[in-house]
Amino acid sequence: RTRKSFHSRCCRNFLVLQSSSMATALRSRSFQDARGNPRPFSARLSRSFRKDKVFIEKAHQSKYSKKEVLLYKQIFDELDKDSSGTISAMELWQYLGKRGSNFAEAAEMIEAVDRDKSGSFSFVELLHALYPYANERDMNCMISWTQPKLAPPPAPQPELSDSQKEEITSIFKSYDKDQDGLITVEEFYDGLSLSGVSQPELLDLFHIYDKDSTSSLSLDEFFEMMKSAYFGKGI
Repeated sequence: RTRKSFHSRCCRNFLVLQSSSMATALRSRSFQDARGNPRPFSARLSRSFRKDKVFIEKAHQSKYSKKEVLLYKQIFDELDKDSSGTISAMELWQYLGKRGSNFAEAAEMIEAVDRDKSGSFSFVELLHALYPYANERDMNCMISWTQPKLAPPPAPQPELSDSQKEEITSIFKSYDKDQDGLITVEEFYDGLSLSGVSQPELLDLFHIYDKDSTSSLSLDEFFEMMKSAYFGKGI
């Protein structure tokens, strides 16, 4: 099959714009010319794309439309029923069969896009088929648009110094009147009786750090509370 034939089939059968439903088929014969410029879409779709052009950040510049690529990714994900990252002939046929295509046509489309001959195609393979004149930089740029943004790594937690640990341990022992290794609510009140903090506020603080809800603070729980005081988070 020629590249043009594949594009034509995609326009008629696969690349369907999702508005209220996936129902408006693209009518163009090909998506771009040899220079990488987009060829005309249907009049309705052309108006939509012209109206909704998005600005591309300088770090991710490309001559191709980010909005268009993201639309293709959205459609691809809808067809990828098992979320495997690839579309099989069966998945494609399940979609195209509702529009009168047979399994053989779905298999032909798979063969046209399937660069590694795995029997299915990934979104990257689809991009290569839709944008055959894209260079490596543009292709990497388009792929990056569809990648999920990674959350920034958590900030490193500050650590107590040895002297701070000794001080906290000493305070804990002074509050723990019966020396059972736990601070009860009453012992907590007594230890902070001169702090100027009201009993309701002390009770709230106590329950925040009483992680195991035993109505007592262990040394580890007391350490967590004191870390907040030392590192300026407030307790």
